[in-house]
Amino acid sequence: MLSDSRVSVLITDEELDKVSNIMEKKIDILNDKILSESKSNLALVNDSESLIYVIYTSGSTGDPKGVMIQHKKYC
Repeated sequence: MLSDSRVSVLITDEELDKVSNIMEKKIDILNDKILSESKSNLALVNDSESLIYVIYTSGSTGDPKGVMIQHKKYC
């Protein structure tokens, strides 16, 4: 699924991390540097066409298949 979705960065918790050998770029959310950053909200950069998430199903082939969901379906 990570390969199919072309993830460039994975946000994880090192204690739960099961993909160490797959992903080059990972951000551990419990990292001291991350925890010390500002808690304020980021500026909005999305619009109704932006991808909000991808749902994966096994489909009829048994291989994971991603369905992309845009913001506009939920606005």
